[in-house]
Amino acid sequence: MSEAVAAGDDWPAVHARLLGAHILVIASPTWLGRPSSVAQRVLERMDAMLSETDDDGRPVAYNRVAGVVVTGSEDGAHHVISEINGALCDIRYTIPGQSWTYWHLGPGPGPDYLDDQRGHEWAHRTGRAMAAVRHRTGPGRESPGGSASVTAALPAGRRVAVAPLGSRSVGGRVGCVKPEAGMLSHAIERGVLVVTVHDDPGIDGRADLVLDIEGLVRAYQPAPVVIVLEEPAAGPAGLSVVLRVHRACNALGVLLSAVTSSAPARRLLEANAETGTTRLIIHARADIAVATAALAAVA
Repeated sequence: MSEAVAAGDDWPAVHARLLGAHILVIASPTWLGRPSSVAQRVLERMDAMLSETDDDGRPVAYNRVAGVVVTGSEDGAHHVISEINGALCDIRYTIPGQSWTYWHLGPGPGPDYLDDQRGHEWAHRTGRAMAAVRHRTGPGRESPGGSASVTAALPAGRRVAVAPLGSRSVGGRVGCVKPEAGMLSHAIERGVLVVTVHDDPGIDGRADLVLDIEGLVRAYQPAPVVIVLEEPAAGPAGLSVVLRVHRACNALGVLLSAVTSSAPARRLLEANAETGTTRLIIHARADIAVATAALAAVA
């Protein structure tokens, strides 16, 4: 990197994730009709990438794909999209058609995304189209890749990740789709946030996975949550992730269920789960967990 880096600067880690990703999604709220200051700072730091080249002498962003997600309680989404996409194009990212999705309820101030269900279906449908285009355009399209949070409208077996929103309004967070095998995906079923962990995060990867899942929990709060541990993920690190997320859900008052086909894993979760505002509910089947959580949400 050519930009100055001070002690305690988190940018080198973000920069490394950018260079390790085929697909970049920048998410920002609409603040005063413009991108957030966080999103703007990210783009300004990325400006240094113009002077970086790969082993073939090409700009480091060459043949990488980018897009934008915007939400907020005021209009101006298209202006935010154009500013961010324009900057990413200058940095040499590829910006294909349908490179964005957004949500708001028209001119003037209005409610937050989580306070009003109107317009969600359109924003989700547009986001799925955006994910499909990003996935088909990116250089890693021939091999399944990326920890995913948008799976519908993609070819079977493919997963694509969009940055978890992480709060009631998106604070300009950066999400990278990694080219390695998918770790995480999520969907909404019957009003329940279903998070599927596909692989063992390992001891070194569990903290990042907890942060990713907590971001989803907060983004969809107060929706109940079901974490499904597929067989490779039902080891000690995966169980630790569930228990850590349960502590966060306890603090938020969010109902959490866990699903694993492993009887020993279920016993370990039952023995180690904290007691508090919400009990960790453990199931062997995902369909039963979702149905139970959906009924509890309307009870």
